[in-house]
Amino acid sequence: MGIHGSLRKPVEEVHMSFDHRPSSITVTSEPENRLLNITRFLHGRRCDESLQLAMKKVQSTFSPSIIGRIVAFLTPSFLEARHARDQDHPPQLGPTAYLNGIRGVACLVVFNCHYANYNYDIAIAWGSGGENYNFPRLPIVRLLYAGIPAVCVFFVISGYCLSYKALKLVRSRNGQDFSATMSSLIFRRGIRLYLPTTFSTFIIAWLLRMGMYEWFREHGQNKTYFTKYDPPVRLETTSMQLMHWANTVFSGFQLSNWRDPVNYDRHLWTIPLEYRSSLCLFLVLYGTARLRTFYRITTLSIIMYIMYRESQWPHLLFLSGMAIVEWDHHRGAHTTNRKATRPIQHALEATLWNIVSFLGLYLLSLPFTFDRATPGYGYLTSLTPKWWSAPAPFHWHSIGSVIFVLASGHSRLWQRFFTSRIVQYFGNISYSLYIVHGAVTTIGCLWFNMLVRTVTGVEGYWGFFGFFLSYCFATPLNIWCADIFHRAIDIPSVKFAKGFEGKLMGKI
Repeated sequence: MGIHGSLRKPVEEVHMSFDHRPSSITVTSEPENRLLNITRFLHGRRCDESLQLAMKKVQSTFSPSIIGRIVAFLTPSFLEARHARDQDHPPQLGPTAYLNGIRGVACLVVFNCHYANYNYDIAIAWGSGGENYNFPRLPIVRLLYAGIPAVCVFFVISGYCLSYKALKLVRSRNGQDFSATMSSLIFRRGIRLYLPTTFSTFIIAWLLRMGMYEWFREHGQNKTYFTKYDPPVRLETTSMQLMHWANTVFSGFQLSNWRDPVNYDRHLWTIPLEYRSSLCLFLVLYGTARLRTFYRITTLSIIMYIMYRESQWPHLLFLSGMAIVEWDHHRGAHTTNRKATRPIQHALEATLWNIVSFLGLYLLSLPFTFDRATPGYGYLTSLTPKWWSAPAPFHWHSIGSVIFVLASGHSRLWQRFFTSRIVQYFGNISYSLYIVHGAVTTIGCLWFNMLVRTVTGVEGYWGFFGFFLSYCFATPLNIWCADIFHRAIDIPSVKFAKGFEGKLMGKI
C-alpha cells in the first residue's frame, strides 16, 4: 500500500529550441531546456542563473512522475494493479479472519446509522405508538443502520483480538513471550487508537478555520430536511481553535472522566472507552496469567460480574471477548487436529448455532425508543435488572453482541460470509471509515442530500427515494476517503508504533 512510483519508461524526446532569431530552429534532446529556450525567444536575452533554477523547479513540480504518483495515491486500493494480482492469488486468511469481516460490516452499519440519522428518527421501534409499521424498522432488518449494537460488537471483537495471542501463550506456559506480548500491547495501544484520530481531528480543526463547515451550517439547521445536524464549533481565532483542539485530544486519556464529549467529531466518543477498556483487559490478563485455567476463568467470571453489576458495559464486553477466547482455546477451535464429528451431529450443531446467532441479532435489534405495546421488546425490557443504571438497550445489546460473536465462531455459514473478499476489504479499512465518515458526510455529502430531496420531496416513498439516491452518492465517497486515510495515516501509524517501540526497547 502507499504511494506508488511512476511506471513510465524513459523515452527520448525531440524538442525544438528557439534563439532570439525566429528563423533559427535547432534540435535538442534536453527536455529541461524547453522552457528556458522559449523564454530566450520571447525576451531576446539569456536568463540569469536564478531564473534557470526557477524554471527547472516548475518543470520538476509538474513532471509526469509527480502527477503519476498523485493519481496512484488517489486511486482506491481495490483498483490498483497490485490488488488485481491479489485477486488471482488471494492471501491465505487466518482462522480468526471472520472477526475482521464482522468488524468491517459493523463499521459500515455505523456509517449507515449516522447518515440515516440526518433524515430520519432511526431510534423508533417497529409498531411503537400504534404506528411505525414500515419495513426498515423490523427486528434484525433495523440492524442495517443500528449504530449502538454495532459498537457493542466492536468491543467484543476488540477484547477477543487483544487477548487471543496472550492467552495462547499463557496456556502454553510461555511466560517470557507473554511478558513481551503484553508489554507491546500496552505500549502501542494508545498510539494505535489516538494517533489516527489526532490527525483526523487536526484536519477538521483546520477545515473549520478555512470555513469549510460554515457555508452549509445554516442549511443544516433546516428541520424540513434534517432531523439532526451538529457540526463542530468554529472559534474566533486560529490559536483558540488549536488550543481547544489540543485539550480535546488530551482529554481522551483521562481515565476518570467517563463521559467526556468529543468536540471535533462526535462519532469518536467510543475511542476513549476503547482505550480505558483495553487497559482494564490488560490488567486482568496480567493479573490472572499465572493462575491455573480453572482459577483464571473463575477470577475472570467474578470480575465480569462486578462490571455487570456496575453497569460498565464497555469493560464487560472487552472481558467477554477474553472469555470467548478461553472457550475457543479450550475447544481447539483454531487448530488442525480437531476431533471429527459425524455428519448428522455436525449438521445439528451448525443448525443450533445459526439459530443462536439469530437470537443474538434479535437482542441487538432492541431500539432506544419503544413502548410497552412494541411486540416482544416491551416485555423484554421489563426483564432488565432494576440496578442496571445504563439505558436498558445497552443491557440487551451487550448480551446480544456476545451471543452473536460466540455463535459466529461455530457457524461455517457466517464465517464464509465474513471472509468474503469485499467484506474483508471493509474490515481492513474499518477504523479509517469510522474515523473519517463524520467529516466527509458533513462537508461533502449533505449538500447533495438536500439538493436531491428538494426535487423528490422529503415525505413518503419519493422522500425515501431521494434519501437513497443521496446515500448512493455518499457511500462511495466515504469509502474512497477512508481508503486514502487508511493508506496515508492508519497504516503508517501502526508502523510508527511498532518502530517507535523498537527504538526504545531494551533488554531485561
